[in-house]
Amino acid sequence: NKVYLQLGAFESQQNAETFMEKMRSELNSTGKQFKLSSKDGLVRVHIGPYRSESEARSSAESLEDKLGFKPMVNLP
Repeated sequence: NKVYLQLGAFESQQNAETFMEKMRSELNSTGKQFKLSSKDGLVRVHIGPYRSESEARSSAESLEDKLGFKPMVNLP
């Protein structure tokens, strides 16, 4: 089971891609992958995978300082 963090959700694919590029340049040191996931009419930007929910949560807390918001844990 792969756990991801959700960095944002957008109605527009273009906005999601622009945001993902911004996040990629800010967080390129994490060594994690970025991916887009479409569901319920929203395009979500995810970063991961993390080995466990607890690893994802601790990463979310450290990213909060850097981003100014806390990413949401997205369970499979």
